[in-house]
Amino acid sequence: MNKVEFYQFVDSFEGIYDEVTLLTIGKKFRELPVKQRNWKELVDYLGINKSPDAFRTWVYRNEDLAEDLLAERDAIAEDASMKFVKNQKEDIAQTDDEKAFREDYKIITKNRDILNAYRKTIRDEARIEVLRDAVKETVSQLNALPDMTDDMLENYDGNVEAVALLSDLHIGVECENFYNKYNVAIATKRLNRWALAVEKYCIRNGVSRLNILNLGDLIHGLIHVSARLEQQYDVVEQIMIASELVANALNILTKLPCEIIYRSVTDNHSRAVANLHEHIEKENFYRLIDWYLQERLKDTKIQFINDNLDDSLGVFTLLNGKKFAFAHGHLENYNASFQNLVGATREFIDYIAMGHFHSEKMKTFQGAKVYVNGSIVGTEQYALSKRLFSKPCQTLLIFDDLDNELNISINLDI
Repeated sequence: MNKVEFYQFVDSFEGIYDEVTLLTIGKKFRELPVKQRNWKELVDYLGINKSPDAFRTWVYRNEDLAEDLLAERDAIAEDASMKFVKNQKEDIAQTDDEKAFREDYKIITKNRDILNAYRKTIRDEARIEVLRDAVKETVSQLNALPDMTDDMLENYDGNVEAVALLSDLHIGVECENFYNKYNVAIATKRLNRWALAVEKYCIRNGVSRLNILNLGDLIHGLIHVSARLEQQYDVVEQIMIASELVANALNILTKLPCEIIYRSVTDNHSRAVANLHEHIEKENFYRLIDWYLQERLKDTKIQFINDNLDDSLGVFTLLNGKKFAFAHGHLENYNASFQNLVGATREFIDYIAMGHFHSEKMKTFQGAKVYVNGSIVGTEQYALSKRLFSKPCQTLLIFDDLDNELNISINLDI
């Protein structure tokens, strides 16, 4: 079948698409040569309320679903619909108005599709609520975190603000090479060192607001075979360990006499589907980590803010009025990030922060600064094989109301 024949096949359904029909069309579309497959073009042609990636992923996931089960389910709905249609047809039989009958059938079919979509939304929401409740129940059984309040520290009321970048913890990796050694025990020490350093510099500089940006890759995930071979723990264990380690590190910072705000974005190592071309950005294990942290730290002063532009990109305003954007980096072009963000937001972005690349650097574009955070994991096996050597470190930025900024590289090489 060529592309012309395929769209003739689609036209045979006369614009009436239920779930079975859409799955049939999607599977038939996959039979076309790769160069002729344009999922956006197909979704636009069908006029369905799905993104191209979402529709493609749905087709892939359901292609092995028993067609007889789908057909049986559709037959039940069809039988109920036809009973209603039969009654409607009897009312118009005297005029032999087949056009009216067809219009009635279309309306019924559309209503059935709407109900199917609604039921799916309810199922998805139910699964999310079950996961969230499970995380809360697990956290409620843990011992309380140490109380870090310190009445001896002075409260700061100025406009000095800090942004602490946190990324690329990669819990699950265990490596030992001539340049770096890493496991959970070392990760714990490095995170504590990070928290204590952030605390020290915030006190020294009289910081009145601390922004903690979780730029992702806190777990090593399941995205590569090589990653799974190098892993010390499975993904579920990684999530639990990473969440508790970060919760303890953030709890250390609660002794600071300032406002503390936490934000986060999606990343690539935490994605729930290993195949890059089949995953959906929202399906990301980072949400489980954030739920854990919110529940674990709910009685502390940390504010969990969810005001991102989308799951993978956030922008907020500093106390000095400057715009600060952040993302993990797997979807960004470092040299084009400023241009892309200014074009997308239609406002000047003063600072951009990202992780992902495991090597810290800073570059200026038209007066804006792009910071790439280092990693906590350091040089693991993949980096070693590519001869990418970098010491474990994290970036802390401090801004004052005189438009001065302090760029601190926190060394985590113990």
